[in-house]
Amino acid sequence: MANTPSSGWRLCTVLTLALGLSSTLPACATQVLSPPAAPSDVESGDVTVTGAARLHGKDESNIELRLDNPFGRATVEFDYQAKGLDLSAFRDLSLRIKNQSAAELDVVLTGISNLEVAYQSSAQGRFLVRPAEQADLRVLMMRPALPKTHPLVQGLGNLFAFPWGHQHSWQYMDTAAIVRVTARIEWTKARAGQAVFIGRPQGLGQYSVDPSLLDTLKLPLVDTLGQERGRDWPHKADGPEALEQDAARDLELVSRVTHPGPGRNRFGGFADGPVLKTTGFFRVEKFQGKWWFVDPEGRLFWSVGVNCAGQAADTRVKGREKLFPESNRTAAEVFYYR
Repeated sequence: MANTPSSGWRLCTVLTLALGLSSTLPACATQVLSPPAAPSDVESGDVTVTGAARLHGKDESNIELRLDNPFGRATVEFDYQAKGLDLSAFRDLSLRIKNQSAAELDVVLTGISNLEVAYQSSAQGRFLVRPAEQADLRVLMMRPALPKTHPLVQGLGNLFAFPWGHQHSWQYMDTAAIVRVTARIEWTKARAGQAVFIGRPQGLGQYSVDPSLLDTLKLPLVDTLGQERGRDWPHKADGPEALEQDAARDLELVSRVTHPGPGRNRFGGFADGPVLKTTGFFRVEKFQGKWWFVDPEGRLFWSVGVNCAGQAADTRVKGREKLFPESNRTAAEVFYYR
């Protein structure tokens, strides 16, 4: 697979070669278009805070939370049902967080446009915000598919993603009428009373489906490795050899993270922890009121790993030949580009 720009960890991603621009992410996206559009005007909305944090102060731009416990979970909800939040001119739903606590924050940012079918009309992303870090959390807002008669579809084909921020999915929001934005925050190892500042939800990133933008494209759009020709990014592959080197780096990383470290047995179990019954098999067992993974030697362990993977992502060539280099077009019967 060719290298593509990335600005964060992405989980359970479905990769789609759509002009080599980005990944199609039903749940999250953090890619930044260059140059980004100016942020939207901030709408205040009604704010409620529940859980192990309290609302310490707020103004038109920010709210201040205080963490009441060393560990816990809290939810910050911005309600726009009285007047929908209009982010239709932007690609991403964004929330700025300034973490002044000693804890790493696990944040799930969600936007919803229809509360009755929230699963189908939402966008969501998950982020880690380190102590003393300020971060702009960005979630790609999926749109409905453009009609077949739209000039972008006529000119570039029925793509999942277009160069100016439009990506479509069955799961999409009405970006002109978002009714609720929530930030669910979890933390450990905080000190009681420490502060976290959260900005009001806003829009970031370019978005347009203006047909005149077709005149700005330089064809073909992708190189022989499926990467966008008009942009550069760190570690962009300049040939097959670069891909081989990238694969070697990945294998080296995998060997480091999968080898049991100090304090672990050969299965990754906690060598200095409790010893349950040895069965020779992996299993789950309730220990001291909590369910645990137990390795064949009876040691407790955490299981962390990939939860979904695919073999390849294909993109139709027929009808889109002008997007690809001449060397990647073989015969009329070729339908897929790998």
